[in-house]
Amino acid sequence: LFSYNGTAKADCLNLLAIISVRLSDFTKAATYAKQCLAIDMKTGDVDRISSSLNTLAGTYMAAGSPEQAEKYILQGLEYAEKADNASRKAILLGMASEVYYKTGDFGKSLDYANRAYSLDSLTGNARRLPVRLSQRAAALAGLDRTADAESTSRSAIAALMEVGNVHSLAIDLNQLGQLLLKQQRSEEAIAYFSEAASIFGRMGDLYNLVHSHKGLYESYWDSNR
Repeated sequence: LFSYNGTAKADCLNLLAIISVRLSDFTKAATYAKQCLAIDMKTGDVDRISSSLNTLAGTYMAAGSPEQAEKYILQGLEYAEKADNASRKAILLGMASEVYYKTGDFGKSLDYANRAYSLDSLTGNARRLPVRLSQRAAALAGLDRTADAESTSRSAIAALMEVGNVHSLAIDLNQLGQLLLKQQRSEEAIAYFSEAASIFGRMGDLYNLVHSHKGLYESYWDSNR
């Protein structure tokens, strides 16, 4: 497939970028994502371009550069509007929610999460709704609406279990652990971080496994040094 600079090669590059993020090789991930975007730009396919920009934004998010990610996600949303693909637009709105959470603009993060949830509801995309709840919970936590954030996070976890989205479930377990830790409920947090670490360990997701281990360290430091 790499012999031809067409959409098949772009698909491979996109997947390689995502895999590299999971393996915490962000330099390689950004290289693959930019190569993918370059191919899609040549095709002029606005839907594919919006998808590539979303991957690039996600790569910079994982690498701890949300300001860079913001540039790409806003471009991606412009292309998604042109593509008139509601499902794709919901994905980018969800990524925008995560980007603004990382930049500390929690009000904007909540707004994007709510817009993504509404679009996924309209298109009947039930599998993505729990992910939107997770993004909403993170934004609520940032706004110090702790009770709302915990309730939303628990609803997301239950829904993710129901649809069998194991990877997003583990991310949410980490998120709920952090929320409990913030409330000085470290002994409760341990169970959630432990379960998340177990899932990420089996999957080989080093990036998210680090977050689980960090949460466990902080929880044990408070409760059992």
